[in-house]
Amino acid sequence: MKLHRLAAAVAAICVVSSGAVAAPAAVPAPTPEGPDLAHMTPAFNYFNRPGADLAAHNGDLTGCYEDASKAVTADELVQNGGLFGALLATHAYKGVVAANIENCMLVKGWRVVRVSEEEGASLAAMAPADLSQKLAPWIGADAPHGEVTRVWTNEAARGSVKRFAIRPDHKDDGSLSLDALGKKISWGARPAYQPPKSVKLDPIWPKKPLKPEQFATAPAGSAIVIIGVANGGHNGLALKFMRDGDDPKVFPSTVDHAPDVMFTGIGPIWKRGKNINALAVPPGRWRLAGLSDGLVTLNFCWGAPSFEVKAGEVVYAGSFGIDSEDLGPDLDLAPAAALVGSQPAAAKLRAAAYFNGDVSACGDTGMAALEVTGAPYLPGYVWGGARGKGTAAEAH
Repeated sequence: MKLHRLAAAVAAICVVSSGAVAAPAAVPAPTPEGPDLAHMTPAFNYFNRPGADLAAHNGDLTGCYEDASKAVTADELVQNGGLFGALLATHAYKGVVAANIENCMLVKGWRVVRVSEEEGASLAAMAPADLSQKLAPWIGADAPHGEVTRVWTNEAARGSVKRFAIRPDHKDDGSLSLDALGKKISWGARPAYQPPKSVKLDPIWPKKPLKPEQFATAPAGSAIVIIGVANGGHNGLALKFMRDGDDPKVFPSTVDHAPDVMFTGIGPIWKRGKNINALAVPPGRWRLAGLSDGLVTLNFCWGAPSFEVKAGEVVYAGSFGIDSEDLGPDLDLAPAAALVGSQPAAAKLRAAAYFNGDVSACGDTGMAALEVTGAPYLPGYVWGGARGKGTAAEAH
């Protein structure tokens, strides 16, 4: 069974190529099903944002639909073939796209509002134009018609939130907002999936983590990034960092043949319990692009924490507790200092300076946003926790 490059890389190496409306004030009580990034909210619902109008709703939903439709199912990742594989992928595709649309709208400040089964069935039977007219006054209401069941709360940082699903279920008639837009999630209309082409890296780049005594052998002009992982395995195994390029649609490795992905994790592939690695990487801005369970990845394309690293620096990206209720990072330098010891690099060691709101091209299976608590936002970012907070700090 041939794996997608992400799954293969997780199993093999650690440094690779990849080829203003105010935010809702109150967080609703969890639904009986619990918080979930891998499934859409069940039952009939629509999106609401106080002060918004139908045009804003349709514009954001169209953008979310387009991004979410780029999802790749687990069956595609492992290239399950034949009729059976196609049937599995078709079923799963509707589920992952529906979940991703909801995650996207939440990041953009919308709330999920649920109506009763009886009313929802009646609304879903309407023509799109009639349904739009019915929903229009509810979409921007401060106190919307129905029950607010979900708002954006940086859920991806919480280990108790379900992040992954191989084949999530989907109710075709559940999203009244999507019905009003006149769109249906369709396997046949999805963007064609093309597995990323492998890129041959310049052989000067080490493929494995460096020991402190090897730091001096890192390629000229490179930097050292140290990443710690702990408390993982139940709801994720690996962190995926990616290097930003000049064009978000082009992997930097295809241009400079230097690594643009860092993987590190915990569990059978890596050390159990706690793991800390030092990696030689090109300078640039590196973002925490996603969390993986070994196959499925939750991609933070609608806003990720990122940090800048310059040539010659030794930067501690922090320790991340994958299953904890605050993913992190913990930027206490003690673990990194213990790793480096008395090596000359100890004098250069510093903690990463994170900025939230690094937006990138969507893909993978799950999609969401993630923020580091207390970190400033990149200039121009207005989603997630940045909504209503004014001008963002400058990134250096």
